[in-house]
Amino acid sequence: MKSSAVVVAVVLLAGACSTGQGTAPTTTAATVTTTTATTTTTPQTGSCPGDMSAGGALLVRSAAPGDAYRISTLEILKAEGCEQVIVGFATEAGAPATTLGSARVELLPDLGMLRLRLPEIAQTSVTDSLIDSDLLARAYVVRDVDGSLFIDVHLHRPVVAAASVSASPASITVALADAGGEAYPPAPANDSIVVVEPRPGKASYPLRVAGYARTFEANVVAKLLKGGSVDQQLVTTATDYLDTWGSFELVFPSGPQGRTELVVGEDGAELTISLVIN
Repeated sequence: MKSSAVVVAVVLLAGACSTGQGTAPTTTAATVTTTTATTTTTPQTGSCPGDMSAGGALLVRSAAPGDAYRISTLEILKAEGCEQVIVGFATEAGAPATTLGSARVELLPDLGMLRLRLPEIAQTSVTDSLIDSDLLARAYVVRDVDGSLFIDVHLHRPVVAAASVSASPASITVALADAGGEAYPPAPANDSIVVVEPRPGKASYPLRVAGYARTFEANVVAKLLKGGSVDQQLVTTATDYLDTWGSFELVFPSGPQGRTELVVGEDGAELTISLVIN
């Protein structure tokens, strides 16, 4: 039986970054432009897969390299009882790719995220997307430490999911359905920083601070504040900031106890996260 559905197709220029306020981070080093997502209504058929998981690896694909070179599209198919994340790929020449090499898709309920690792893909036409969906909040394309890309899809609430790979054209499809339960608290984020860990609340040492950034020259500063004064400070460089989001990680081996503020970012674009550290 056919049902009415909504397809949200997001195709951004290389190096573009849309934000929740419709603006992109700007620096003196590069000009960043943004295009607007297009929403259309299209009849759809089909249903959710029967075998769906509440967490862990959904897809582990070890294959010879294909002709997929670039992430070209990110589509969200919204239908009754099920939503799909569909990632399309292009060749180096810009044509639709026919085959995808290795890939790994994981559902990370502790972080409230779906993660798609693409070890052979190093270029993208999509940098991020604010998603108008019951289950999905936002997607980020991130440069990993080895130069490859991964996609983090942040979830509104717990889901069950299943993933598959298609060829001719090459794509990954992840189907998601509501699993019930309380809504996930959103990851602390602004236009240039997303902190995946830690989330506000209880924490302990060693304190891992991880996420992705599009700060000026990829600089990331993390400070632990006690009583309004800086107790500890670490500095690192994210893996990208011009073409897409860059991953970063910092670890505080020790520091202040009790109520502490973690401040992450650069001057004028900082995030403050309230922690209680044991």
